[in-house]
Amino acid sequence: MQDNAVDLQLAQPDIERLSRQGATPAPLAQEGELVGLITLRDQRRPESKAALAWLR
Repeated sequence: MQDNAVDLQLAQPDIERLSRQGATPAPLAQEGELVGLITLRDQRRPESKAALAWLR
């Protein structure tokens, strides 16, 4: 976003809040303007606990 001079100032509170909640915010821009914000988040799977125990 910085390379394209997209101003994220208005979305910054939402970006920070979502980050604190464990999500990865992904701003969307079109023609240099912020047009949206989506978030990516991993879901815990039932087998995760066993897989982590195996890795340790």
